[in-house]
Order: sequence, then C-alpha cells, then structure tokens
Amino acid sequence: MNIYYATPDDATIVCTLMHDAFAEYKHATPSSSALLETPDSVREGLNGGEKALIGMEGDKPVAMLRYVISMMIYISSDYLYHQRIKGMVMLKSSLQH
Repeated sequence: MNIYYATPDDATIVCTLMHDAFAEYKHATPSSSALLETPDSVREGLNGGEKALIGMEGDKPVAMLRYVISMMIYISSDYLYHQRIKGMVMLKSSLQH
C-alpha cells in the first residue's frame, strides 16, 4: 500500500472512502456525522487546517484518515499539562503558588 497526503483536490476521494467506511452505521441511532460530509465540506476542512492521508493499492484508493493536529496547554497550581497529537504528557512545572 502506498500512502500519500491528500490535497483539497482529493476531497471527493476522501469523502467517498469515508462514506464507504461508515455506510454500515447509516441506520444506527445516532448515525455517524461522517455520512453528512460532502466533497465540499471535506475540501473546506482540508483548506482550513485539517489533514488527510489516502492509502492506495495500485491505482485504487482503499483507505483514508482525516485528522487535525492541535496543541493545548493546561496550567494548574502543580502541573503543566501539554496535550499533543500522540496523547497527554504530564510535565512537572516550576509554577509557584
């Protein structure tokens, strides 16, 4: 499998793969919001900072992943919490009360 970063021009491929992946949940309660996505909404997301990967087998797209990279910092009186894409890392801070 070859994997490449999707561009906004790949929005239809990303949307189609996403709909295929979530089709079994169409009649679930609640259904997946992924089924409400359109190529335009995916394109808008990719233009607005979202990322996507597309997996290809030969010339056929067979997998996709959408994600957002974000960084948040939480400060308390004892610890500095630094959240990264791979999870939460807790660091001892030098904050004084």
